[in-house]
Amino acid sequence: MIRLEELDNYIQSLVSRIAGLNKAVLTIEEDHFASQLRDINQNQYPLLLVAFPSANSTGQTVDSIKWNNVTLFYILHKPSKSNRTYTQEIAEMQTLQDLTIQIKNQILEDITTPPWSCSFIKDTDTNSLTIDPERNLLSHEGWSLGFKFNTI
Repeated sequence: MIRLEELDNYIQSLVSRIAGLNKAVLTIEEDHFASQLRDINQNQYPLLLVAFPSANSTGQTVDSIKWNNVTLFYILHKPSKSNRTYTQEIAEMQTLQDLTIQIKNQILEDITTPPWSCSFIKDTDTNSLTIDPERNLLSHEGWSLGFKFNTI
């Protein structure tokens, strides 16, 4: 299981390293995210919302236990207006998709590049990466990037 402080440090570093990503927050579930939205200003979007990872143990003995962690990174914005044209909607989703790809590429680079190659990210299961579109997540839309990683 990963320490939340370590995960938070990592996602905050993504905000400082990826142009166009304005804020990152950890959240437990949808209700928790809803309460966090009250403190987010329009200029803080696009937002990186990261779900607390779930963890399942593996190993046959106490000495061999490792944790398989699963998390989702949501790259989101709040649509500017409900009467957007098709072209506006596609353009907004394309911007968020480009950010999602940048985050994915940064994670892949961090697997082998210090200082992050010494952190949890080095044990990312690259076969587990998933990217999906998201819509109507508390009136937000964008993309989710899911992946698994192992910890001791």
